[in-house]
Amino acid sequence: MGNRWISAVGVVLLCLVPAACASTVDTPTHPATGPGPGSGSSSSASNYDEQEAINRKQAEDATHRLLDLASIPPGAVELDSAPPALPGPALGIPDLQTYTSLARYWRVPLSFAAADSYVRAHPPAGFTQEGSSSGNEHGMTRHGYAWAGSAPGSSQVGQLSIGVAGNPADGRVSYLRVDASSQWQDPHPIRDAAAGPRLRIEAGGHCPGDDARMVGVRNQGTGFDQSLVPPGTPTAGLLCAYAGMNGKPYSLLLRRVLSAADALRVAETARNRDLGHPDAGPHSCPMSDGAAAVVVLEYPDRPAANLWMKTNGCTSVSNGSITALGGLGVLNDDLDEVSD
Repeated sequence: MGNRWISAVGVVLLCLVPAACASTVDTPTHPATGPGPGSGSSSSASNYDEQEAINRKQAEDATHRLLDLASIPPGAVELDSAPPALPGPALGIPDLQTYTSLARYWRVPLSFAAADSYVRAHPPAGFTQEGSSSGNEHGMTRHGYAWAGSAPGSSQVGQLSIGVAGNPADGRVSYLRVDASSQWQDPHPIRDAAAGPRLRIEAGGHCPGDDARMVGVRNQGTGFDQSLVPPGTPTAGLLCAYAGMNGKPYSLLLRRVLSAADALRVAETARNRDLGHPDAGPHSCPMSDGAAAVVVLEYPDRPAANLWMKTNGCTSVSNGSITALGGLGVLNDDLDEVSD
């Protein structure tokens, strides 16, 4: 999963143009297997389903391994259900649909202070602490701690958290809750389902003067539901970068002809892009004013391929059929010049 968990806490956004800010984004979870351009075959859908089952099983195995890493004070008695003071994980539930979790609970023959000290003195070896929490629940004081790392024999990074609860005035007993969770990737490509007009630049074409009202690009041919770009070696390319709503809205800021070497570098980066993603609910994005860029890759034996890149906010790359979260990276220097 990496050690990145999407927070359910909102983020305050600052925009020069208020209408350019979207406070939340809903990550699509449906695969690009619908009718029309970009529809996938039943065999490819089956392959994605099989890979998803593998990913889920690996996360479940990792979660079991993580749970066993918690250090429990001597004399603790395991409970069948969560203590009322510890109703949930110490740092809350990740805003994800693609994760697995397990929990165990104990009654500990120690004061709250002693149990809390024990937990802090026995973190899982080799893990990185991700955060802590505190509060009061059902008349008891509660502390929580969470760490990220991999269990021995597993390459899957997950989160282990421990909550401690007790009445500080009662030196006889306290309670522990241990939670382990691992994120898994949904391998189905995210469908590019934005509604609105789309841009199309042919081989040898020029950058339009603006991209007003455009929500993406269109492509011709097959295979765009399985990869951002088609197979083959591009011979040339074009980069068109556009302003968002600030400054002169949607105006062309940069036009750059790509050499064959640059076009190939972009195509290889896009072709090797992992289309897997976590399935998350609505989450906050950094500031976005709608800035975008279009990359055109020219091929000797097929129509040009167009890519649409959202260059700020929640960045992404789309081809009219599928979307990959994040940027491409290889054109960052050019786009950084525009944003400076």
